[in-house]
Amino acid sequence: ISAEEKKLAEAVDLLGSGDKAKQKRGFRQAKLLADSGLEGAQLKVSEAYLAGRGVPKDPAAAWGWYEKAAAQGSARALHLLSLRFRYGCGVKKDLAKAEDYLKRAKAYAKPEEVQLMEASAEGCGQFRKK
Repeated sequence: ISAEEKKLAEAVDLLGSGDKAKQKRGFRQAKLLADSGLEGAQLKVSEAYLAGRGVPKDPAAAWGWYEKAAAQGSARALHLLSLRFRYGCGVKKDLAKAEDYLKRAKAYAKPEEVQLMEASAEGCGQFRKK
């Protein structure tokens, strides 16, 4: 485990605590790592902004961090962005964009993750294979 991963694990523990001061420290630590380009930290910062954990809720900031993680090939971020455009979470629904994000997510995902992604997409019928 790298030093960055160890720091991220500490930040995650702090963010998960019920103590607001610890959550703020955890967010600051995760944000420093995210700013340095650590994909896992970018995901945690996104989640913190969405949940208001350690920082005020800010969905726009959260999606910006998901975009940064997606640019690095995060299958999870790409899948969440796909769902965002599929359902219109804070944006106009755009099924073509959603499908593009889903295809990119599947390219980076583990086989078991691909199955879950396909299952979530097939429920709506918009992404079914022809």
